[in-house]
Amino acid sequence: GLFRRSPPSTALRAAKDSYNRAQAVDLDLAGVHVAAVLLKMYFRELPTAVFGDGAGSCGYETVRGLPAASAAGPGDGEPAEVARQMDAVRVRYVREVVLAALGAAYRQLLCHVCALLSVVARNQTANRMPAHNLAIVFAPNMARSRNPVDDVAMCGAGARAPTVGGVLQLMVERFDQVFSAEIARALGRSDADDPATAILDAVDAMNQRPPSPLAETAEPTTHTSPSIASASDSS
Repeated sequence: GLFRRSPPSTALRAAKDSYNRAQAVDLDLAGVHVAAVLLKMYFRELPTAVFGDGAGSCGYETVRGLPAASAAGPGDGEPAEVARQMDAVRVRYVREVVLAALGAAYRQLLCHVCALLSVVARNQTANRMPAHNLAIVFAPNMARSRNPVDDVAMCGAGARAPTVGGVLQLMVERFDQVFSAEIARALGRSDADDPATAILDAVDAMNQRPPSPLAETAEPTTHTSPSIASASDSS
């Protein structure tokens, strides 16, 4: 149930408040479900959603332009090469069109998060969270426009879905290919044996740096990044 279970509200609120005060948070004490929900809340509270009609978002029309995947299954008579070619076309569309519609900061943010989700999906036999399930969980937190009905319609996932969920599923399943440029930028190289794990190791290294004096104070401070304003998890 990773990313699906709601943690104790007191633990979630304490972690949220500490982050919003620029204090260090020990997620080993808070628990994995607190960390999972905080990550979803962060995307939900961004002033401008990753996908939608806000300035800097990737618009829904761009998402709907995702080329259709092959509808043929094994034994349907379609050459495997055709299916591979269609898969490559979809990956290229997400890399060169969807990501290009976003600013550099959002592209790098998605790269870091999808690295985590890619590793989670690898362990789906233990956590029951394949790429499809992860896309269903995260899409509602990343899609927001002035039309709530459109938002709901765009959150569906599936291998052939031209939706935010479908794009996220592809980002997780084909992480190395979709985020090739962002991976090289984050790592300073492009030859990592396991890019997703290398990205997570780089994030861990950043998190282990000594806290700044600001992080040791308890006084609220003004941030340029969005705060996590809600202690409830509705998705």
